[in-house]
Amino acid sequence: MDKPAGLLSTGPDSVESRLRAMHPEILPVHRLDRETSGCLMFARTPESQATMEKEFEGRRVEKVYQAIAIGLFPPTLTKLERPVGGLTALTEFRIVRRNPVASHIEARPRTGRTHQIRVHLQQAGFPLAGDRMHSTRAVKDELIRQLPRQMLHAWRLSWNDPVSGERKKAQATPPVDFRDTLVALRLAPLPKRGGGR
Repeated sequence: MDKPAGLLSTGPDSVESRLRAMHPEILPVHRLDRETSGCLMFARTPESQATMEKEFEGRRVEKVYQAIAIGLFPPTLTKLERPVGGLTALTEFRIVRRNPVASHIEARPRTGRTHQIRVHLQQAGFPLAGDRMHSTRAVKDELIRQLPRQMLHAWRLSWNDPVSGERKKAQATPPVDFRDTLVALRLAPLPKRGGGR
């Protein structure tokens, strides 16, 4: 599923409950924060659910997020290994585009701790734009102050299919609010001007 921001992953009035109205057999495999958009996996049998949960626990599912962090993210910060909730946690980072106000980055959590990307960005001194819980930096930019949600999008999942063993991939295009924020913060390339062949 491509989860919209603002919906819970599971429980009452969630992506799970809405999906179950059409597919009563579905079972949750993992979760995203309410404000995080993007790829969310469900299983259609208890066997697939158990297998995929083990794949997540064994760190064999690759998760790639897109995030907008406050500040000029340093190119030297390619990974951060610091405990989250008292447990070992590792996140890898790649800069897509940056400026002194904000940075568009890809984040790959190699462990699956609660709020891991949000906590690691805050620990690094470049909190997630729109994150009210983990942003301790005084936000000077008016646009960032007005963001209605945290700018975190679960962009891609890749995993080994439990039946065929084939490597599979799902990808979700960032939603309009995320893309609009990139443009407003000058983190998206300018649109090409017409007339070309």
